[in-house]
Amino acid sequence: MARMYQTEVWQARLPDGWEAKEIDGQAYVAFFRPGVAGKIEVIATDDEEWSDRHLECSGPEAEVADFHGKLPGRTRAWTDEDSAFRMWKLFFPGGTLYVRYRCAACDPELQGSEVEAIVQSLSGSCESLRKGEIESSPSPNSPPGEESPVRRM
Repeated sequence: MARMYQTEVWQARLPDGWEAKEIDGQAYVAFFRPGVAGKIEVIATDDEEWSDRHLECSGPEAEVADFHGKLPGRTRAWTDEDSAFRMWKLFFPGGTLYVRYRCAACDPELQGSEVEAIVQSLSGSCESLRKGEIESSPSPNSPPGEESPVRRM
């Protein structure tokens, strides 16, 4: 049965068999299915420039496209000789989620539908909204350098 993984500011629904490991508290979390090579990494940040650099400089041959899940954002995908990659930059109230999926290039579809379902399920945490810690959402169309009321994570 699927279960919710929740931090103070975001949450995701994990399919059966997937596990979560906090690497740097709740700011850096990895999702994986034991025995399968693919891994999703989720980094929560309120540093817009950091997440822009990582999305734009990764996979130079890949085009950036709009992403429409519970959280809006941008995505790109590419492969190299060893691995297949997909990255997302998702906007949530109070910050940005930088999400990366990497798996063996020989079988990038192995977890494809589960990965897509996990990323589609990412949303702002109800706990943060109840506490009133999140004031507003940064707009993906905001001009560079425009400040938004985000809290440090």
